[in-house]
Amino acid sequence: MVKTNHKTIVVPTLTDAHSPLGALQTRLRELEARRSELESDLVRIRRGKPPKSIADTHAAERSARSAALVGDVIHDAGSYRVRNPAPISFDAEAEALREELADVEGAISILKAELPAADNAAQDAVCSTIEGDFKALLRQLAVSVARTAALHARFKAVTTDLNHWDIKWTSRLPNPASIASAFGDGRDTNNKADAFLRDVVAAGVIGIHEVEEARNG
Repeated sequence: MVKTNHKTIVVPTLTDAHSPLGALQTRLRELEARRSELESDLVRIRRGKPPKSIADTHAAERSARSAALVGDVIHDAGSYRVRNPAPISFDAEAEALREELADVEGAISILKAELPAADNAAQDAVCSTIEGDFKALLRQLAVSVARTAALHARFKAVTTDLNHWDIKWTSRLPNPASIASAFGDGRDTNNKADAFLRDVVAAGVIGIHEVEEARNG
């Protein structure tokens, strides 16, 4: 968030700018989580330790079938939980899990194929939303740099005169030597400030005449 002349530029998120991207990402996260659950359940079944939910369902169904056989003579037969007399086969459950896992993986592949286009559309939407204000901010920056470069030229004119008259000013007056890295030393016509101004002019953000006007005050 940047303020330019009291105007705030709000950069939206990709999903705010393009809601379909958010929907795809949310569904992908859900399906990836479900895939992890299915894979974990299948591993447990292979180890003979099925997930509690599957084991409980299996036991409940067996108890219900057993209760049905004596329900006419025992009123509350349904309250009993029957122990399994032998190891239970979870082949059917495992097959169902594998089928669902295949479906989930297929859906994930479809989502991943769609994500690049949705992401690209979201990128375009974000940049389109802030483009006008972004260019205005960059133009203001260019004007400021041009004016500052003009002030630096005046500063260099003074220090040039001091040097010309052999005035030992550097120990008596402020000497911000680091400024040369941005604006050059007066002989440098390819300094960073000038390079920046050439770049923004080339990008069409500001006209060369506006830069010259800013330099000339």
